[in-house]
Amino acid sequence: MNRLLSALKSTPGLLRGGATSAPPSDAPPPPPFPPMDLKLVHSCIASPRENHTVAHAVMHPGMETLPHFHTQHAKTLTFVRGRPLSVSVAPNATSRDPAEMVAHELRAAGDNIAVPPGTLHAFKLAENASDDNGAGVDAGCELELRFDPGAPDLERLVVIVQRLKAEDTSGETLSALVSEIAAKAKVKVDPETMHLVPLGVYVHLGDISNVGDLAKVIAGFNKKRGALVRGVAEELVARYATDGQVEKAVVPAASGA
Repeated sequence: MNRLLSALKSTPGLLRGGATSAPPSDAPPPPPFPPMDLKLVHSCIASPRENHTVAHAVMHPGMETLPHFHTQHAKTLTFVRGRPLSVSVAPNATSRDPAEMVAHELRAAGDNIAVPPGTLHAFKLAENASDDNGAGVDAGCELELRFDPGAPDLERLVVIVQRLKAEDTSGETLSALVSEIAAKAKVKVDPETMHLVPLGVYVHLGDISNVGDLAKVIAGFNKKRGALVRGVAEELVARYATDGQVEKAVVPAASGA
């Protein structure tokens, strides 16, 4: 159960170490919550005339995203405070080789980097930084993630993850939902790959594209079970992330920082 919830709660781009296949039955379950927290501070659903999405993010030690890109949205990462952040970005939107990404360090409040649509990128707490901004070697950092144009489905995903973290700590609700929709669609899901359903939901709502083996795993699963993934996504939105629920979830920037 925890595997399902942990998968859906992962951060944009998916966390390093996130499951791409079921672990052995004797393996310990993954942490119930990811080391990154997101809060909406501006919503294009709540304020449609201002067509962008902004989330305040808190990254904790050990967290990094896998290389990924967003096809529909530009992303701007702005450093707020804490330990320096290393952001690696591909030289252009056609590169799909993580080895070609160039690392940039954000360390002072207001430091930022823009990532155009379709551009491969990843980020993590900086290693071997000359100093830690006084935050301490075990500290994390805070940053702002802005998406242009606005990303309503990503906003819904942030709210869904928040609600599940608060209300479904055992993963039972999400697991039951997947089983329920699979039964209605008369689709059989192997227990060893059931965790790929929430991963598919995450990719679907988050406009997230990965590269390498993870991309192949998700693409293969979506080819077989894409309808199930979309059905689960629609039900999660209906339960947890309607327009009204998203509007209520917005936290003013001063409160989110």
